[in-house]
Amino acid sequence: MRPTIKDIAEAAGVTHGVVSSVLNSGAGRVRASEQTAERIRDVAKQLGYRPSAYARSFRNSQTKAIGVLHGDGSVRLRFDDGSRYFAGLMDGIVDGAFLHDYTVALCPRLLGDNSMGALADGRFDGYIWYSTNPIAEAVQAIRDCPYPIVLIHSPAESFDYKIPTVICDNAMGIRLGLEHLKSLGHCKIGFAGSHSYVYIEAQLRREAFLLHGRDLGLDVTLIDTDGGMDAFAERWRTDHSRTALIVHNEDGAARVMKAIQSIGFRVPDDVSIVGFDSTDFCLLQTPTLTSIRQPLGALGREAVERLVEILSGMPSQIETVLPCSLDVRESTGRAPSA
Repeated sequence: MRPTIKDIAEAAGVTHGVVSSVLNSGAGRVRASEQTAERIRDVAKQLGYRPSAYARSFRNSQTKAIGVLHGDGSVRLRFDDGSRYFAGLMDGIVDGAFLHDYTVALCPRLLGDNSMGALADGRFDGYIWYSTNPIAEAVQAIRDCPYPIVLIHSPAESFDYKIPTVICDNAMGIRLGLEHLKSLGHCKIGFAGSHSYVYIEAQLRREAFLLHGRDLGLDVTLIDTDGGMDAFAERWRTDHSRTALIVHNEDGAARVMKAIQSIGFRVPDDVSIVGFDSTDFCLLQTPTLTSIRQPLGALGREAVERLVEILSGMPSQIETVLPCSLDVRESTGRAPSA
């Protein structure tokens, strides 16, 4: 049986309170002489005593645990299926949490009868909410959360600059992709993605694509992939005037590339394709996928840093924007007419 403070007190010939004070670094009102303290520590070592992390957190009113929620809490992305986005982001969150001796819990759903009940039940010191979806229920739960919360993938203005957010520079990433394609002679470029997809960063990327595309003097247009890849392929067969495509994420880019290849078009000879995220998933595609890299690990680590700052009573930056880069691989090449 695991030894308790009571066992140590009996073996050392002192009270429970004295043992508790010594083994918990002076916590409590009872004080002991150095000689007594040394005897208590020796007995504890002989008995194989280990302090309870749960009890210590209870005394300190901290759980030393961070809850991680996805969107509205209803979807769990896979670590090993398709894009490695989720794995990359979680690596960063876990690295950041472990650096500060926090544990991380993935929440499969909002853990109560309602969002407020889940976020206010005290099992976590704070929350990281990623892949936020601007549905009314999720937004209200975030605004009303009584515990510290940090958002990943949301601009601070979405929450009136009142909640710390960590996000990549989507506009910078899209511009890098456009400049790369322009340097290869592409003038007619499309942005492929679902027009009904309400994910905040998908909207930011669409807007940046139109703004920076026109600024660069390119002929840019949005291409809707609603209806699935078969429908997209048939539309592409009819109208393939675009010589290059940027797709809102790497998983979508891989599916678009396969759809185009399935009807006889060659990548990059007939059309160049650029994705967004740039995890190792891109290296598994044929050809390998050129992609805008958002620093997923850094996003996760920075989110934890903002949360720990709040929990420590330190001032925290409201919006942290991290730069993107571009990984050029085999799916982009010279424009057919260049």
